[in-house]
Amino acid sequence: MISGSGEMTRGPRGAPYFLAALLLEKAELADSNLYVLEVYRGIILYLNQRTDVRDGWWWGTDEQFVAGPFESSELATAAACRHADRPLELIILTADNFDAADGLTPSGNLIVVDTDGAIWTRM
Repeated sequence: MISGSGEMTRGPRGAPYFLAALLLEKAELADSNLYVLEVYRGIILYLNQRTDVRDGWWWGTDEQFVAGPFESSELATAAACRHADRPLELIILTADNFDAADGLTPSGNLIVVDTDGAIWTRM
């Protein structure tokens, strides 16, 4: 969700999620992992990064949000699965198992990062 410069890459904010999903090429979905992240009070909790998208759960690639906000990670996950052109391996990361993220493949995964409503900071 962060560009190489460390700034938030702006997606099609404000558009209905089904329209936003149409704007993302299928090839981009196939060539990368998808992520489900929570935004609260303008902060992407996992990344501790400001954004101006509405609060809720969003799914997207590592470069942009595609659809959201959703009321739960389950709804965002279901929406991402409907838009993927192939089956994805669901990986749910929490504070307890986050070290498992080190061995993930660069594509084929749907990664849900559940911070339990807390902002994560880098140590």
